[in-house]
Amino acid sequence: MTKETFREPNWDVIQGGMGVVVSGYGLARATGRSAVGIFSGTAIAEVLSRRLQDGDPTGEMREALATFPNQAIADRAIRLFFQEQGERPYGQSLRYRQLPMFNHNTREASITVDMTVLGAYAEAYLARIGAGPNGKTGLNLLTKLDRPNMHVLAGAMMGGIDVAIMGAGIPDQIPELIHKIKHNQGEPILHGIHTQGQGPSRFAMPLDLGRYAPDLDTMNHPAFLAIITHHDLARRMSEQEFAPDGYVIEAPTAGGHNAPPRGSAKNERGEPVYTEQDLADLSQMLEMGLTFWLAGQRGTHEDYEDALLSGARGVQVGTAFALAQESGWDPELKRRIIDEIASESGLDVYTDPNASPSGFPIKVGRVSGTVSDADVYAARQRICDIGHLRTAHHGVDAHGKPTIGYQCTAEPMEDYLRKVGAAELPPEHPKRRVAMMRTDGSVCLCNALLAAAGFPQVRDGVAEPSMVTIGDDANRFLHLINTDESGHFDPYKPVTAERVLHFIRTGEKDLDYGI
Repeated sequence: MTKETFREPNWDVIQGGMGVVVSGYGLARATGRSAVGIFSGTAIAEVLSRRLQDGDPTGEMREALATFPNQAIADRAIRLFFQEQGERPYGQSLRYRQLPMFNHNTREASITVDMTVLGAYAEAYLARIGAGPNGKTGLNLLTKLDRPNMHVLAGAMMGGIDVAIMGAGIPDQIPELIHKIKHNQGEPILHGIHTQGQGPSRFAMPLDLGRYAPDLDTMNHPAFLAIITHHDLARRMSEQEFAPDGYVIEAPTAGGHNAPPRGSAKNERGEPVYTEQDLADLSQMLEMGLTFWLAGQRGTHEDYEDALLSGARGVQVGTAFALAQESGWDPELKRRIIDEIASESGLDVYTDPNASPSGFPIKVGRVSGTVSDADVYAARQRICDIGHLRTAHHGVDAHGKPTIGYQCTAEPMEDYLRKVGAAELPPEHPKRRVAMMRTDGSVCLCNALLAAAGFPQVRDGVAEPSMVTIGDDANRFLHLINTDESGHFDPYKPVTAERVLHFIRTGEKDLDYGI
């Protein structure tokens, strides 16, 4: 894809890729009809599995899977996971069947790999079909979740995405990976997975693309946009043989994961402090001739105009679309979020430096009944049974042979302490103190964000609590778009993707100009 393609009108607004499926195919297709609609690829295998187990009430999962090139693989997934409504009451009152975790030694033909490819394909297919022939849709991934990313990308490309977007790390391998998938000649595709400890910094994970029987001639070669915070990273990536096609420059006010600041200062609430040195110099981006979009509190017409005047191609907006009817939050949870915004004090959005096992700060909306509530957090039994945010570490087995193990600061504390060699140390030992600090406040995002999307795992009759991640703009945006000319604020007036786009592009709050 060339920069000339980006000059098409609908590239001025890119919808944010909020996971887990807060940005799903429903939001992506609604936005993608006149802008760029993005769906999240995070935990996409679990999403497909749980939708099927809930009876696929809309029928759209089976509709999409019926078009998958290798029907034997699609049929296997339906046979293993689909349950008619009534066999499993809709509303997640029974425990979901779990997928095996994605490891370095996961077999290429495993159900985990296949569900990852199928889940991404189904999301991409439904977004593209719903957006129409002139629509633009794409995929968002987190670099940190590198084990399934190659398979998510392959499935989404088979489903027809126009763009892939990735942040939460340095996605320097992705442009070449996209090229390898599009131009595959039958050989296994290898993707480097990051590891820590005494050993190579990466190991190679294979993808046998041929077993899915894609039609490479008709498969799109999507553009790739890297999410960055600073122009220095854009400079380095733009000099690679396979460079990104563009960049999303994300301010620390954006929702989801934020890049850590360069300094170590924290404010009185314990949030990391960002300064001018953490921001990109847009003049440098223009001097390098790079195409970029601005993200982070960009949900108004004034923000949009400011971005265009600064030389940006447009804006990426997440929080405004997350509040729209088409977003994938559980409806009851979305109502509680709006209740908090409507309250006298508004929704408290906190940049939590400890909640994400990724090590990145993450924006948390403090909503009662979620894991942001200290009592809810303390009552939850720590468990690691999905494992996307685990970190691969080199070690040795009982026989002294090199091996790769996995750690997560949100897993059961005794497991984490044992893995880092601190279980037998006294409480005052520095190594044990550091390990305890890392686990303190760490949230199992895999389970919490699946719960937020309406797919909570149930254990002993208790559903996993959810977590809300949202940008600093939540209160401002909803007040602006839902306050009428007389100054009356109606927080429950429906917000749709179409209204959000109209508001960003024109500043008008309603599609019917007479309202």
